[in-house]
Amino acid sequence: METATILLTVGLCLLAILLFSVYRRLGPVAGLGDVTERLEELRDRVESIASQVEQSGVHEELRGRLTEFTEAHRRMEATVTRLVQEVHAVRPLDESSDGPPENLQGYAVRHLEEAGYQKVQILEDLGEVEGLSGKVAFEAVRKGVMHKGHLMMREGVVTEENIQPVYSAFP
Repeated sequence: METATILLTVGLCLLAILLFSVYRRLGPVAGLGDVTERLEELRDRVESIASQVEQSGVHEELRGRLTEFTEAHRRMEATVTRLVQEVHAVRPLDESSDGPPENLQGYAVRHLEEAGYQKVQILEDLGEVEGLSGKVAFEAVRKGVMHKGHLMMREGVVTEENIQPVYSAFP
């Protein structure tokens, strides 16, 4: 009988340990009820704020402002389009030119000639450069003075230029 009592006692202890372990693991799950209640309170508060905003008319004011901005944008776009057309009408492309240059070198030379440079020489072979972006090193003469420099170009537009007279390079 003593063995049965010992086994029963050990069994009850193991059961108590098992129940305690299960209780500890389920403890965080039991706290989810509080979280659920808080989420419901938060949802109620958000609905309350939304109804207050709707009643205050703020969204109507914002909608009106957005409409004003849209109309202003359309007017600006029309004005810019008109100005671009006027500029092209006043300053047509050079008669000797067949249109825009076909390569990076052509865009660089045109930019330098428009800036008053003559005898423009590109110092590197740009035949391998694809597209209209890259660095173009050159020599050119302006007002009788030799200049050296480079142009950084993106899609045929000069984004950076570094030009110096040759005499300033050698003091």
